[in-house]
Amino acid sequence: MKKYVLKLAYDGAKYAGWQRQPHALGVAQVVEKALATLTKTTVKLVGAGRTDAGVHARAQIAHWEMPYSIELPFLRHLNALLPGDIQALSLYEAAESFHARHSAISRTYRYFIRWVPNPFRRAYSFPLSAPPALPLLNQAASLLIGSYDFSAFTKGLEDQPNRECRVYSARWEMEEEGFAFFEITANRFLRAMVRALVGAQLRLAQGKLSWEAFKAALYEKDRRWGMYLAAPQGLFLWAVEYPPQSLYLLESYALFPPHSGPAADPATESKADSARTPSGDSRRRDG
Repeated sequence: MKKYVLKLAYDGAKYAGWQRQPHALGVAQVVEKALATLTKTTVKLVGAGRTDAGVHARAQIAHWEMPYSIELPFLRHLNALLPGDIQALSLYEAAESFHARHSAISRTYRYFIRWVPNPFRRAYSFPLSAPPALPLLNQAASLLIGSYDFSAFTKGLEDQPNRECRVYSARWEMEEEGFAFFEITANRFLRAMVRALVGAQLRLAQGKLSWEAFKAALYEKDRRWGMYLAAPQGLFLWAVEYPPQSLYLLESYALFPPHSGPAADPATESKADSARTPSGDSRRRDG
């Protein structure tokens, strides 16, 4: 069997999350249907992260298996079958042992906020009535770094027996005047964890949550802080990182070019030095 991997970007506004669901439309179901049509095989995708309803992805990674090799070019044919709010950006081949979820070293999420009117960003950021105190927000974010039981920042405890996550970095940054984002990188995330952390930090900055209650939630798993979830439209699955030589790039649109740091592109080439573009041209890419 061949194992193939897609890097996908999607606007989650119309979908009930990434996961396939019996009574609602998930992003995975739409991509699986398009892949099945194109490959003439049954496809079951496994994603790197489960995004909730209304949450977006800049770089969702998903794998599936096939009994034969894919013919290139592939991405433009796949995207022609997908709706405009879901698009495949890159195609990789991986070893049989690769798993989109279990092989990931880290995942990075970004949550965008705004406090100036902007009709072009309204669907992808959360509005505030006043500028937040970014130094205070970064003070709160710095407390998140490390290994903690995040039981106080998730929903659905019953089906999540392991609630410990290791946060590698967490920060707030001004993107441009009137806009900022929260970025967090961890080995794993609990359900709605990022939205709960954003909600708690914003309430802290607005004086609606005390430092004592925030620290009790983080250090003592005290869920009485209010469990305020920030709205889903500001949240993006930003990047997923894998060990070197995990993925072999076959084809890419390079819509989001790789960069250094925790949110770097997951692909590391080892079979060849060239990446085939959708037009069929081969171009050298430095790993």
